[in-house]
Formats: sequence, structure tokens, C-alpha cells
Amino acid sequence: MPNYTLKYGVSEIAEILNVDKNLIKTWTFHFSEYLNKKASPKKGIQREYTNNDINVLSYISYSWEEEPDIESIKIGLNCNYHLDSPFNEVAKEAIPIFRELSESEYLENIFVAGGLIGGIGKLELADSYKKAGDLLVDNLINQDNNWGIFFPIIFTYRHSTELYLKAILKQENNTHDLTILSEKFNQTLIDKLNIQPPKWFDNIIKSFNEFDPGSTTFRYGNLDWKDEMVIDLKHIKNVMEWSSESFHRIYENLKIKTQDYLNENRLNYNISSFLNNNLL
Repeated sequence: MPNYTLKYGVSEIAEILNVDKNLIKTWTFHFSEYLNKKASPKKGIQREYTNNDINVLSYISYSWEEEPDIESIKIGLNCNYHLDSPFNEVAKEAIPIFRELSESEYLENIFVAGGLIGGIGKLELADSYKKAGDLLVDNLINQDNNWGIFFPIIFTYRHSTELYLKAILKQENNTHDLTILSEKFNQTLIDKLNIQPPKWFDNIIKSFNEFDPGSTTFRYGNLDWKDEMVIDLKHIKNVMEWSSESFHRIYENLKIKTQDYLNENRLNYNISSFLNNNLL
């Protein structure tokens, strides 16, 4: 099981560096000033190493000999040689893709998920997939030889469309069929907003569903189309932008409609309650 805490015991460090546990203790004694304080605790307390300590110990392991020159190793540590390759690679390999939050984690390119942060709403999630598609399109257009990301582009756009529909319908993830979702979506617009989606808007959903009905075609590259089809990435990016803006407007209008309905019912309840208490 991956170590999500990035806190390591002697045995774990020994396994990572493929050395005897007693060597780890020896190195900790000689080079304690280069390790975190918990690596040399008071008697009776278990040693605790960090990912940064792996850098240090990896360099020590590389430099250690039968008759080690401890002062020479310290000079190397003072020059930060342990932060260079290949020693820093050993530490990076030990880091899992998910890990617990520590006090030093507020760095660039760190995203915190779970805990107080919690999840993310479907509308925001749909936006994130749509934005990912936009970034991939821009990348592909700027790099002509990068056509391998075509499939992820279409998948992220298709998935964002599915999430937009589910966000508006308040529906859980029990289907990937855009036809079913689209029919419910169109009926919702008629029932609650008295509108029908324009043809271009409806065609986006129908096109995604026709060419990728189960959300597997572009996820797994299972293309079994009889005819060759042209996909203009600049056009699909523009259309997805229009679609996203439309979904947001619909979402807000439905929210306003729902709030008006709740306010009206609350008013009716208050009037009814007043009449019952005062007139009956």
C-alpha cells in the first residue's frame, strides 16, 4: 500500500534504499544535522523520516564505503549534491500520486482534494472537463505533430456535455446515454422555462451520442465508423464555448425559477397558517 503520509520508518527507508536497517541508524547518527529532528528522537520514540530525508540518505548511501570519509560526505551535503539527480529521483519515486496534506504543501501546482475541501459540483466539474478540452485543442493547434491527444480532446468535451446535462437534471451517474439525458433535459426546459433548445445546441448532444453512445469510443479509441468524418477542432472549441454558456444560463434560470417557486409556496404557507390561527 502506498505511503500517503510521506512519513517513513527505518524499515521503509531501508527498503527504498535497498540497504540494511542498521545502516540507516548509523547514517542517522553521523548525519543527524541534515535530517529532520524526528529522525533522532528521544529514547522510546519511533524514528520518523521525511521525503527530504530520502534525498540525504540516498546521497549518503551512494558515497558510503567500508571506511567512509564522513567529512567528505558532509561537504557534498553542504553543496546540496543530494538534491541533484539521481538522488532526488529516489525521493520522487517514493511519492505517491495522492498524499496527505502537510504544513509545507502550499506550493505551486499542488491541488488539495478531500477533507474540508470536499468534492466538486457537477456544473463546476463539467466546466473543468470543458476547459481541459480547450487547453488540449490549443496545444494540438500549436504543435502539429501532437495528434495523439485528439482522442482525449473529444472525450473531455463529450464528458463535459454529459456532466452539464446531469448538473441541470440533478441526476446521479447511472447512465452515459446522452439520448436519455437529452430527452429529460428538453422536457425540463419545456416544463419549467417554456423553451426549446435551438437546433445547433441539440445537434451537439445528438452528435456526441451518435458517434460515442456509451462514452467509450474516445475513451478507449474504439472507432468503428464506416465513413471518414472531419472534425474541425477550432470549430468544436467554439461550439463548446457557446454550449457551456448556454448550460450556465439555463442552470441559473432554473435556479431562479425554483427559488421563486419556493418563495411562493412559503408565502402561501404563511397566509394559510395565519388564516388557520386567526380565523378558524
